[in-house]
Amino acid sequence: MKRSAIFPFAAATIAGGFILLTASRCQSQPIIYAIPLAQVERTDPTGTPDSLVTVGAQINAVNAAGVNQIAFGIATEAWAQPGSVSRLVGIEASVVNREPTNGMRKIGAWLTFKNRPDYLYALVPAEPMNEGSQALRIEAETGTGWQRGIVFAPTALRGATARERPAAIDFSEMADLEGVDLIRFPDGCALVYAGRGQLTTRCDK
Repeated sequence: MKRSAIFPFAAATIAGGFILLTASRCQSQPIIYAIPLAQVERTDPTGTPDSLVTVGAQINAVNAAGVNQIAFGIATEAWAQPGSVSRLVGIEASVVNREPTNGMRKIGAWLTFKNRPDYLYALVPAEPMNEGSQALRIEAETGTGWQRGIVFAPTALRGATARERPAAIDFSEMADLEGVDLIRFPDGCALVYAGRGQLTTRCDK
């Protein structure tokens, strides 16, 4: 899809702690942006392969010691105001690979839990500090909810070769799958893997 230029804003007001920007002359543009676009491109090929990181944007929200509040690293919303019939996407995370021989991993959303900053990666703390952690949470406001939780589109999965079968959910990299509850249910029971392709259940109650 063609990207449009950045157009000037007709108004900038503050309401309820938010800065509201009203775009002008944007009605016919294929795509409009509220903030400048940025592209970070590494052109120097030197260095050990798979050792350098190119980051398009880094946004951190940090609560200092003694601050017991909520922190969002980033929050995005797509709205349809009354009278608008629009497709809404809260956030798009895409990868673009244009090299047929590139066999490296291409990850749409890399959800990484950390208990130390990256510069202390080699110093593993004694405590995992992961109580209450959730890699992905699906939620909705009171009085509404998602019609479908996780949806695979018709073109979502395809093997890298004609003979390869794609996997919708892949546990093959886990060393101890039998020690994990695959699915937990509200009644205290869970679906577990019993080995050799067999599934069973266990119940705490």
